[in-house]
Parts: sequence; C-alpha cells; structure tokens
Amino acid sequence: MFRQGINIEQIATERSITVSTVESHMSKAIASGRLQLSDYISSSDSAVIESAINEFGADCLEALFDTLKEQYSFGQLRAVAAAMNLS
Repeated sequence: MFRQGINIEQIATERSITVSTVESHMSKAIASGRLQLSDYISSSDSAVIESAINEFGADCLEALFDTLKEQYSFGQLRAVAAAMNLS
C-alpha cells in the first residue's frame, strides 16, 4: 500500500491497526531489503538519525527519541536502525 502512494496514517486506518504497527512493518521491510529507507524517510532526516545512532547507539530508542527532541517517530528511528542493521 505504501508503494502505491498511500501514507502511513491512511494505511493504519484502512487496516484498522495503529500507526506504530505500520511503522514496525516498514522497518521490517527495510531490514529485509523489500523497501528502501529512502522510500520512507528523506535522506536529510535519515542522516540526522543515523548520526545520533552512531553517537548514542540504538539500544534505547526512548533516549534517542528524547535526544532528537521528539522530531522523529519511534518508527523512523527503528527504520534507520534497521537500515544500519542495528535493530
């Protein structure tokens, strides 16, 4: 559905699941190579998240979320970590 241009919120509504569940599925698709990170997150946003992960690690996403001042969702953090093979 995402590849068809449907945004995450619409997918969640249509499937009667939460946005975080859709984001989790996106991370799994990225980790398995079925989806490119750049299809989900802009390169500038992924660079910011990747830099923070390199500096602070991905073990505690809540701390990373706070460090990035809640600019990115947990799903986005997981997706970048997945692309970096850290999740």
